[in-house]
Amino acid sequence: MNYIIDAYNLIGKLTKVSLADKNKEEKLIQLLSNFNKKKKDYFILVFDGKNKETPYQSQQDLDQIKIIFTDILESADEYILRLIQTLPHKENYTVISSDNEIKYKSKKNKLTCINSESFFRYLSSQKQNTETKKTLVKKLEMDYWLNEFNKKK
Repeated sequence: MNYIIDAYNLIGKLTKVSLADKNKEEKLIQLLSNFNKKKKDYFILVFDGKNKETPYQSQQDLDQIKIIFTDILESADEYILRLIQTLPHKENYTVISSDNEIKYKSKKNKLTCINSESFFRYLSSQKQNTETKKTLVKKLEMDYWLNEFNKKK
């Protein structure tokens, strides 16, 4: 699946990352990278580019994550709205945002749209499932070795 994410909107819903955090962008990228290790999802993160030092749009590609900072004259919302109108194969994309206009126009353009809160819950549940599996594997390994050592006595 390909995800177009209203990045600061999602950060605002995260419990471990704050909009006031200096490294919020890197933390979101790390969170999505960890989530995506065994998956083949592709993320397009769109950040508001309200940076006076670099007033132009910039983008960076990391494996399965494209990071876009809009120019200072365009908000992330405006960029996403423009992007969703031009996407080929819209059925392959899901938009992540709690912004009402983005949700409305996504649906109007026949794109799936998930609000940021729901996507955060999905990410959290996937992480818990992974941690539960790891704990179960460790317990099974420990039980196996305890059983092996007890056989030798």
